[in-house]
Amino acid sequence: MEDEDSYKFETTILKRYSLLYDNTIGTVKDHLIHDFNLKILLKGNVEIDFHDLGTLKKFKKSGVNNQHYREYEYKGMIYPRQGYVLVVKKK
Repeated sequence: MEDEDSYKFETTILKRYSLLYDNTIGTVKDHLIHDFNLKILLKGNVEIDFHDLGTLKKFKKSGVNNQHYREYEYKGMIYPRQGYVLVVKKK
């Protein structure tokens, strides 16, 4: 069996934010992560600015990226207290 000592898991986070009070979503990791993929579904009349947060390399856009969907990937290690920031704005 290929990669018997490895594993993969998915996490889905669904949250509502009020742009009147907070338009910044920051995520930092608590543990080492190898090869990370982020998928963002945009609903309504909003757009995002994506920013790397302390990572050694840049996240790269991957897959389909349009006005309603964004996908970013990081190939390599993400260390504790590294991650990304999303700034959400109305179009």
